Amino acid sequence: IMAMGTDSNQHPSNMNTNTNTSVEVMRFEPFASAVDVAFWMQINAKKLDVWRLDETPYPLKASYAPCARAGEIAAPLQVAEGALESSERAGTALAVHVNGTVRALNQKESLRDAAVKETALANAAATIANAIASGEARRNPALLAQVALLAHADHKSYVFSYRFAFPALQPASPAKVAAPNGTPSAAACDACQAYVDGVRSQTGSLPAAWIVHGDDKCLSVADAATELGACFAQGTTATMLAYVDHARDANHPGWVLRNLLALVARTEALHGGGGAEGRVTVPCLSIRFRNGAVDQAACRIIFADVAVEAADAPAACASSCWELNSRGVAAPRTAKLASAFDPHALADQAVELNLKLMRWRANPKLDVDAMRHQKCLLVGAGTLGCAVARTLLGWGVKHITLVDNGTVSYSNPARQCLYEFADASAEGGPRPKAVAAAESLRRIHPSCVANGEVLNIPCPGHPIPPSDVASAEEASSRLSA
Repeated sequence: IMAMGTDSNQHPSNMNTNTNTSVEVMRFEPFASAVDVAFWMQINAKKLDVWRLDETPYPLKASYAPCARAGEIAAPLQVAEGALESSERAGTALAVHVNGTVRALNQKESLRDAAVKETALANAAATIANAIASGEARRNPALLAQVALLAHADHKSYVFSYRFAFPALQPASPAKVAAPNGTPSAAACDACQAYVDGVRSQTGSLPAAWIVHGDDKCLSVADAATELGACFAQGTTATMLAYVDHARDANHPGWVLRNLLALVARTEALHGGGGAEGRVTVPCLSIRFRNGAVDQAACRIIFADVAVEAADAPAACASSCWELNSRGVAAPRTAKLASAFDPHALADQAVELNLKLMRWRANPKLDVDAMRHQKCLLVGAGTLGCAVARTLLGWGVKHITLVDNGTVSYSNPARQCLYEFADASAEGGPRPKAVAAAESLRRIHPSCVANGEVLNIPCPGHPIPPSDVASAEEASSRLSA
């Protein structure tokens, strides 16, 4: 709904005004989820071994970072490996760490069950409202960014269907844009950078929101709670609500601002202090980053006109809080991970990762693909041959052929790493070295193509008895092939 917003007095030391017309009803850019494959592996294991048929919601950790490429791509809400573990961090130090719940459903159809979805949103709305009413949200604004995940795991095909909700309290009257957006001053951004760095050094994460007074003073929401309402009720722009913004579009705030505005609207100091129709204008400073630091050019001051509400007002979340699927439809998303759960594929990925680390850290010119497709012939499967074969596996070579005419003796396993005692004491006699070594390589790395050939190759420079010439020529022919 497009309309001209009302004008607002703007503090000249804080901002430079844009000339764009504003919209009457404020629009918010929703989150997009990004889930690590390792997280689904944990869900699979938990459902099979721990939760089983239990559909109780369990704690979940997630994180979101400030947008680092404004105008190009938004920062997603990330669910990483360890999101189910209480001792694990929710994300990096350049992200806001948030909490939520995950409910592993027994039936895939439950993902479309209206009652299941309503329950998830109702529980999240109650959590957010309680955090506001108790004052916990002022002490830790990240509590307002709740996440609700409904998931179903097909354990046979490793297909995971899921729905994310990013709950936001539904206000009695929607927030409106009170004035055109503005750009904050360099001094205000510098003050925010210093505040963010201080919080990050103490907590290991970014603060979700804080208060900016003037150009050079930042306070936590809790520290400014007593004067927060009075400042906004008076309509001054010398006080701003700063928040980490994941949104791509610099002219539209990210989803997290919805609950932050609900926090302001339900602040007791505002009761009776609102303007016409009990509304106040809240200058909101959206913080975006570039190269790990606050980016003044991408930050915006957004003037939100919000309706004052009672601290204990009924709490409900809009149905629009559910994430759309990849086709833009209100339906579950799907992660097909059969290949990722195949142990052979996981082993290949791990070996390839080792090679990439070698390239990144030691040898930038290393051609990983060339190593993978290299074919090697090892003549001799003794102490040196076994060691070379293992080293080739470590360097990503998957095609190895071993040639030897001997058998495994009792002295070999202690010195030659591809043999075991059973190879020397096998029923029917010792096993051929080439065959035993190839099988050992396949056990170590199942996706490698290892073959063993029993051939009698004459030692170069030694004469060949006439009786052995025919067999030597045959062996040479097979070796060349």
